[in-house]
Amino acid sequence: MNQDDTDSGKEFLGAGLSAMGGAAVAVAASLVAPTLDTSATIGVFSALVPAAADVISRSLSKSETRRVENVKAMVTKEIRLKIAGGCRPRSDGFFDKGINGQSSAGEIFEGVLHIARSQYEEDKLSYLAYLCASIAFDSSVSRGEANRLIRQVESLSYRKICILAAIHQKPARNTVWRAKCFNLNPGSDELAGLMQECFELEAQGLVRENYDQSPKFGMHAWEFVVPIELRLTALGNKLVNLAQLSEVRTRDWGKIDEVMSAQT
Repeated sequence: MNQDDTDSGKEFLGAGLSAMGGAAVAVAASLVAPTLDTSATIGVFSALVPAAADVISRSLSKSETRRVENVKAMVTKEIRLKIAGGCRPRSDGFFDKGINGQSSAGEIFEGVLHIARSQYEEDKLSYLAYLCASIAFDSSVSRGEANRLIRQVESLSYRKICILAAIHQKPARNTVWRAKCFNLNPGSDELAGLMQECFELEAQGLVRENYDQSPKFGMHAWEFVVPIELRLTALGNKLVNLAQLSEVRTRDWGKIDEVMSAQT
């Protein structure tokens, strides 16, 4: 990229992010700073700005606007931090425009903003933003896989996100989770609800048990979930890493840890 292209890119980036709202303007100033890789930055944001502008141009309520603006700012900040930390955006055509005039990156970003618009569980939004930003740097995530991951986070309740975080944190904890399934040793209504959600996470391919609890068909009902045997699947680990679920507040996943403990 020559100097004229870089200068034009800076102007486009600044103008585009200005149109995206005040929260992004401050980020734009650091994004075009000479200490960062300007070419990489321009490549990423030139693909994202049109998608954001399209969503924001629509009629939104105050709550919808706030959620969209917050997620947009979080994605912008996370991408800035990754580039500043030396991460390179993917170079597999993810940011190139397709025959419809939109890139895969723009499509994913637009989808994330649409989800943010109607997401009433706002605790989920930061992890949706982390996921969107991570996809921009991971070429192992295809366009189809990216859409699947985004839809998966959309479908998860915040408590299910906390369950995934608690299972992820379990190896480093001293807490021992209960070794009996609910069918053999009933517990509280809260525990029953968690077992049902773990069963649903297993059906989504995110959680598994370390061994078959029932004679023939494995975890065939929620009453047969055994907390001490819960593990993340490869897909579960991938989602945890890309969406940075390790950042879930300790007090939130700690509640899951407490209910799952052997003392319940």
